[in-house]
Amino acid sequence: RPPTFPGYVFFNFYEPANHIGGDYFDYIPLPDGRLGVVVADVVGHGVAAALLMSKLSASVRFSFVMETEPAKALTRLNRTLSPETFDGRFVTLVMIILNQHSHEITVVNAGHMAPLLRSHDGAITELGLAKSGLPLMVDADCEYQQFDGQVEQGDCIVLFTDGITEAMNDEGDLYGNERLRQHLTNGNPGEVGEEIITDVEKFMHRRAAKDDMCLVCFGRVSAAHKKNREASQAFK
Repeated sequence: RPPTFPGYVFFNFYEPANHIGGDYFDYIPLPDGRLGVVVADVVGHGVAAALLMSKLSASVRFSFVMETEPAKALTRLNRTLSPETFDGRFVTLVMIILNQHSHEITVVNAGHMAPLLRSHDGAITELGLAKSGLPLMVDADCEYQQFDGQVEQGDCIVLFTDGITEAMNDEGDLYGNERLRQHLTNGNPGEVGEEIITDVEKFMHRRAAKDDMCLVCFGRVSAAHKKNREASQAFK
């Protein structure tokens, strides 16, 4: 369930390729009042991926609640999940820790696509790409790093799994990162999320999805958007 932070808007979408899936997203309240926003993708899909995802969900919450520093929490999570020898299973995961009061963020990434930041000035950047580590369960001794940043008013952050960018049309073309970026046209996470999902479905043209799809958008709404939303609510 999306949190209700003053001045912030959250959007999420999840659709498995089968009846159950291996993509995962969550909002994790931390003991110090910060919020963890996590998106992960278990290799494969279906029952086997869903079972591993279920274990991952519980382990993520435990690791990040027990350890205040995100990079250390991710390192601990990886050690908890990793088998003695790599058996071909792995998980990509990215988490953003948000301080709603100072508007600071910390990004930790285990081999996942970097979150996209659409800044209030229209620039689009990949958050923390240089500090991304290996996927989880590949190397138990991997030490993860973290990236620190700030959310400005009007910024929108987009997290997603490859089921979005690798969605395929009737001609076998992939949706791709560039088409996704074209829809980061404003700082309203709700509008951005709805626009992306609508366009992905239009692109696929009723073709069955080959992979699970997950999208999470959140941001700090601009003063103009906040004023318009308040006026709309007053009118209702």
